[in-house]
Amino acid sequence: MNLSYTPPATIAAFMRDSEHRVRVLVGPVGSGKSMGCIMELMRRAGEQKPYNGVRHTRFALVRNTLQQLRQTVLNDIKEYLSPIIKFFVTDSTIQLRAPLPDGTILHSDWLLLPLDSKEDQQRLLSLQLTGAWVNEIREVDFSLIGPILGRCGRYPSGARGGPTWYGLIGDCNPWDSDSAYHEVMVLNPDPQWRLYHQPSGIGPDAENVQNLPMGYYDNLARNPDKEWVGVHVESVWGTSNAGQAVFRKSFDAGVHVRDLQPVTNPFRPIMVGLDFGRTPCAVVGQIDSFGRALIYREIVTEDMGIERMLREYLRPALSVEPFAGRKIFVVGDPAGSVRSQTRDESPFDILRTNGYLAYPATTNDIDARLVAVERLFTANLSGQPGLQIDRRGCPTLVRALGNMYRYKRNKDGKIQDLPEKLHPWSDVADALQYFCLGTSANYSGRVMLRVRPQQPVRAPSVAAWT
Repeated sequence: MNLSYTPPATIAAFMRDSEHRVRVLVGPVGSGKSMGCIMELMRRAGEQKPYNGVRHTRFALVRNTLQQLRQTVLNDIKEYLSPIIKFFVTDSTIQLRAPLPDGTILHSDWLLLPLDSKEDQQRLLSLQLTGAWVNEIREVDFSLIGPILGRCGRYPSGARGGPTWYGLIGDCNPWDSDSAYHEVMVLNPDPQWRLYHQPSGIGPDAENVQNLPMGYYDNLARNPDKEWVGVHVESVWGTSNAGQAVFRKSFDAGVHVRDLQPVTNPFRPIMVGLDFGRTPCAVVGQIDSFGRALIYREIVTEDMGIERMLREYLRPALSVEPFAGRKIFVVGDPAGSVRSQTRDESPFDILRTNGYLAYPATTNDIDARLVAVERLFTANLSGQPGLQIDRRGCPTLVRALGNMYRYKRNKDGKIQDLPEKLHPWSDVADALQYFCLGTSANYSGRVMLRVRPQQPVRAPSVAAWT
């Protein structure tokens, strides 16, 4: 058996990964995902440590129905493997048997296992497997993934050397942003799971286009259903029944959410983006020397005014490391400059009375606020994204950006024009917007000038007239 396969970049990284027990390929239609999974199983079968000269493996090929398995998975296997290896197909099993160049024998059974009924599921969950491939994993009930993974690593038995590799792989087009898969692989990644997300089919980094008809993705992009194009061509997360994530095309948790080092530049001030109201929320961060916005932590409150929020939450958070002793200023909702009917002080007056430098954001226009965030999400500043969010310090903000800060879907299925006002997601997202507007206005620079020591001014030398 001679196997020569050059995978696209994302699939190559997917195949090199032997660390994660669950790996999932997500990308547009036609991007080579199925072939990548087939070749991954072939490679793992060939790398299995032999026992008495035979390399034994057993894989489950899983999808919701047997018809789907036969029409997609089985047809792809026949197309891709027929030229390179002999195999036998029964009602539910693909049996691969082949001599290898080193004199060993490849002996691999691939079981076609649908999930049509409870009987199918019980059969799957009683097998001894090396690994599993879940095709179109987004369509499979998330609760079944753990039990399927629990059957992997049991074949071959320890008496025959055990499996050299075991695990679960999957592939699909992008799932909806409120999917359980989105939570465990994007927003709050399980350390044993790894997502490999292919780029848009109409972008400069599109993969597998050399194996597709000329203009394939451009033709698909003409579909009037823009949501379908977003998922199946542009490779962005789909909309949920509740609505569409506001930043679904610019926010990428794998790029923008990180484990940040606390306050990397001690000479630059700390900026607080603040949304007022009865549920005030804040984000605390810094503009680094390259102009990147680094968000270190969030402050989310319930049913309180700005004075209590400052006293019980913001001041204690800013009085300890890594923020203690640093110059701090606030950029907030411009509406906070207006005094209420029941008191003489505005929220900005209260901030200044409590010792904070405070500036109203340059605008409260929602379009300008969203653009300020997207400008940083899409910026590449010295090789890094322009907006980075700490995973541990900002769990609510990450959830909001991933799927909870969204345009609501009407009963007729249409998406509303304005983001839904839903606490805490919209409030913490608003705080981020004011923070990003603050980067555009260079408030950080103003604060640095205010604390810079004054230098003596020398009188200019003037030549005398003669």
